[in-house]
Amino acid sequence: MPKKIDQSLSLQDLEQDDWGEAPFDSHVVRSVHVLRRVPLHDLTIEQLRLLIGQGVGLSYLIPLALEQLTADPFVQGDFYPGDLLVAVLSKTPAPYWHDHDAERQQALAITTRAVALHTSRDDVPWHQIATTIEAAVERLRST
Repeated sequence: MPKKIDQSLSLQDLEQDDWGEAPFDSHVVRSVHVLRRVPLHDLTIEQLRLLIGQGVGLSYLIPLALEQLTADPFVQGDFYPGDLLVAVLSKTPAPYWHDHDAERQQALAITTRAVALHTSRDDVPWHQIATTIEAAVERLRST
């Protein structure tokens, strides 16, 4: 059974690692450094997408993302319906899934559901995300 995460804590608190200020002037780098100090329960879908896309705090953020994706596989950050799903599937390395089998199974179920549901959602840019999602199904099955 997965360990319960105290969502009132930030990644900085949970990892006990203060990254300090951003080492150079980049919007993404600055954002990541700031978001590491935000309590997990306050992170938006877009902020989850950004952090996961940068490979930051995956052991804490993937469970949160999967919770959101279970409710709606096409939940949206700033870009398009399904952008969180694409980030989770394309940016989470295979060793993570190998070490977190329950989450891998959950991601596979969500992804399979997304494939089945996409035709009922005219807002989903399936032509943009189909290759990523279909490849992820195969990768998750073989991990």
